[in-house]
Parts: sequence; structure tokens; C-alpha cells
Amino acid sequence: MPDDGEYGLRAILEPQGIKSLITIPKIKNNELIGFIGFDSVKKINKYNDKEKEILFVFANMLVNVKQRKEYEDQIKEQERKKEELLKSLSQQNVELNEYAHVVSHDLKAPLINIHTLVGWFMYDHKDKVSKEDMKPLEQALFNVEKMDFLIKGILDYSTVERLGSEDKHVDFNEMIDEVLQTVLTPSDTTITVQENLPTLFGNTWRYKQVFQNLIQNAIKYSDKDHGIIDVGFSEKPEHYEFYVKDNGMGIKADYFDKIFKVFTKLESTGASSGIGLSIVKKIITYYNGSIWLESEEGIGSTFFFTLPKS
Repeated sequence: MPDDGEYGLRAILEPQGIKSLITIPKIKNNELIGFIGFDSVKKINKYNDKEKEILFVFANMLVNVKQRKEYEDQIKEQERKKEELLKSLSQQNVELNEYAHVVSHDLKAPLINIHTLVGWFMYDHKDKVSKEDMKPLEQALFNVEKMDFLIKGILDYSTVERLGSEDKHVDFNEMIDEVLQTVLTPSDTTITVQENLPTLFGNTWRYKQVFQNLIQNAIKYSDKDHGIIDVGFSEKPEHYEFYVKDNGMGIKADYFDKIFKVFTKLESTGASSGIGLSIVKKIITYYNGSIWLESEEGIGSTFFFTLPKS
């Protein structure tokens, strides 16, 4: 080592018995982050090129270890933040569902009162009020009914994840028979249900909501003289694939993804909340299934969805 004065590096190292010293820079991402020193205490050592190369490799190994540790710490921190975010989102989702359920429930009572009062007024004054003057009242009833459908949809949507203790083995043939008893089927529409549908463990209300909304959707958008709706399934290794097929007006490909979003409707009517298919998707997702459709305008649509066997 060169003689660099009383306070130089040589003056510090020689009392420790260090005869020679080589320092190797530690480089990370093209930046100098420090040095690593190798010393000799028995004799002055002049490092040859091969020894220097080995020391450089060792220094790089230390940098790689440090870098990997930093990456691992970053990943752990990201996972921690991810868990916190998911927990927060889950809690917010529960709170929003609770809020939607309470608000929707509270809104139904005044709507029923409005509908009843307007209806009574129209009935009591049907001989005194002209048809022209009745139109605003009829429009009011139409909007009240439309709002009632919307509130019912929100209540159903917020109920999907609230049910927990009513799971059981559900015979799908029996369950769909019960659905068809509650659905208003036009005389010119034929609904055919495949025999020997499977039995799955789950919540009857959720499963009914899926088929009820899909069948009602098929009936609503039928534009043929004779509507045909088929309900069936096929068995796959790990899941069942169900379908509801109709010969209705069909759906444009641009709407294939949009129709599963809340409040999306193909047309504005008082008999639709725009929530039915979003409820279906939410239930299928709840059971770790998937849903999609195939459709051709003027020919009809087929909604497919899967439900795991276990």
C-alpha cells in the first residue's frame, strides 16, 4: 500500500497486521452500491488477473443475493398490500350489499302506497276523467311499476351473497319444474326441459334465480309466432355445462359482454330492471362457474353456464 500519510489508509490498516488490500466494486443495475475488500495479513499479495476475476465473481454473487432478498421483500410487501386491499374490498362489498338491501326494502313501501292511491283515484274517477286526462296517471303507474321492478332487482342482486345456511342437495328437474310454475308462459311458447338433470349441492333460491331469469329473458325477447325454449345440460369431467336456448330475436355480438352488467337492457320497458342477467352472472361466479352466450340475430340465442360438480 502506498504511504498516504498519518491519517491515510495505510496508517489505519498496518497496525491491524494487514499487508495488502484489494477492493472490488459492487455494481447493481449499473450503479455503484459499495465495495467489498479482501486483505492479506501474512504477506504482501499481488493479485493476478485470474484471482481478480474470481473476486469479481464473488462480489457479483453478493450483489445478486442482496438483490434477490430485496425482490423477496418487495413481493412480500406487495402480497401484504394485496391481502389488505382484498379484505377492504370484501368488507366494502358486504357493506354496499347491506346498504342496497336496506335502502331498496325501505323504498318499496312508499311505492306501493303511491301505486295504490293512484289506482284508487283512477278507478273512482274513471267516469269523470277523460281518457286524455288519464294518460299522465297511467304514465305515473307505468313508472312506479318500472321502479318496483328495479328495486326488486337490486334486492335480489344484494341477496346473492347474503344466503349461507340454506345449502342442500338440489334436484334440478324438481327445481326447474317449480320455476316454470311461477313463470308466465305464453300459449304460443313451448318450453322443453331435458330429463335426468343432475343434483347439485347449493342454495335453491340462487339456482332458481339463474333459470328463472334466463327463461324469462328468452320469453321476453321472442319474436316468432311459435316460441321454442330448450333447457338442458352436458356432463364434463369436473363440471356440468347447462344451457337455455331460444329461437328469439337474437343479440348483437357487441352486446355479448355488456348484457351481464348491472342496469344494461336491450330495450327500455317497464317490465325489466336491467339486473336479471347480472344476477345470473353473480350467482354463477359465486359458485366458481362461468357463463357465456352464442347468438345470431333473427335466429336466437343460447346461454351456457357451468357449475362445478363438487
